[in-house]
Amino acid sequence: MSIINKDLFDNAEKEALIPGSRSMRYDDILEEVGQIGPYQRRVFILLCVPLAIVAATIMSTVFILTEPVFR
Repeated sequence: MSIINKDLFDNAEKEALIPGSRSMRYDDILEEVGQIGPYQRRVFILLCVPLAIVAATIMSTVFILTEPVFR
C-alpha cells in the first residue's frame, strides 16, 4: 500500500512541475494570487475587534467578582 501512495505522490509532484499542467501546489497558488491584500486585512480587523471586546469582558469578570479580604 505504501508503494502505491508513494507512486501517486511522485506523479502528482512531477505534474506540478510541468508548465501547463492542471495540478498546482499551494505555494504556486499563493504566488499567483498574492499572500495578503486589503480584503484579507479588512476581514482580519473585523474579526479581531469583536474578539478583543469579548476577551476584555470575560477578563473583567475576574476583577468584578472578586471579594476583597478584610481583616
